[in-house]
Amino acid sequence: MLRNNKEEMMKLLKEKGESVIPKKTCYCYERLKQRKDNPMRLEVIGQCPYLDHDPEQPEQYDGYCWFLQKGDWEMNGEKELVNQETGEVMTGDEIGIPVSLLWDMVKECGIDTKEDEENYI
Repeated sequence: MLRNNKEEMMKLLKEKGESVIPKKTCYCYERLKQRKDNPMRLEVIGQCPYLDHDPEQPEQYDGYCWFLQKGDWEMNGEKELVNQETGEVMTGDEIGIPVSLLWDMVKECGIDTKEDEENYI
C-alpha cells in the first residue's frame, strides 16, 4: 500500500502537473546537503511530491511515481536493456535486476533532467 493518499495526489497532479517536479536534476529531489547534527549523513532538499514508496513491495522495487502512475515493480517489466555482445533485448524482470530506479530517487519521468553543477555537495 502506497504511503500517500490517491485522491490528494490526483488533485495535486491536476492542479500543478509537472511544475512541482524538481528542475535541472536527474533525481527526484533538488539537492542534498550534509546534516549539521551528523556530517556523515545527507539530507534531501526539495523532494518531488510525486515520489512515493510501497513498503509491501520488495526492496529496490518499491518506488512509485504518482506523476507517471507507475511503480518500479511495473516499469521493471517494461524497461528493456540490450546486451551489447548478443543484441538480445530483455526487461529488468527477465534479467533479474532492478532497472527502474524510483526506489533510489532517480527520475523516471525524464522531465528537466539536465544536471546543474549547484546540485552537488
